[in-house]
Amino acid sequence: MAEDQKDRFIQYLAEQHQENELTIKAMKLVLKDFMVQMKELEDQMASIQSKQSDLENRLSKERKLRQSAECKAKSIQEKLDFANQERFGDKRQRIHFKAGKSASDRQKDDSTDDTLRTDSVTENKPQEAKP
Repeated sequence: MAEDQKDRFIQYLAEQHQENELTIKAMKLVLKDFMVQMKELEDQMASIQSKQSDLENRLSKERKLRQSAECKAKSIQEKLDFANQERFGDKRQRIHFKAGKSASDRQKDDSTDDTLRTDSVTENKPQEAKP
């Protein structure tokens, strides 16, 4: 090779080396920025996971409280239904009279007339009004 070609080749290699060094420096800076962003994202992710864990615990507690309240409400409703049933009677026990049945028919069916004592009531003595 001629001296001139050698100098140009050396110059070319030096420029290539310099470009490679600049590329390496740029890559290191980009990698450094990337690592800083990655660290920030990891911190944010840890914070989000902590909040998620806290929210899951709160949700679990509230779910237990809701289930407890539902059981309590169901128990109270059952007690209320039982109290109403005792107070007003069961619907199955109510007697529905026929619309065509009159009051005299009810008196005829009543068997309590014979069983009542009437000796304390005087039949022909009207009560006298005191002046």
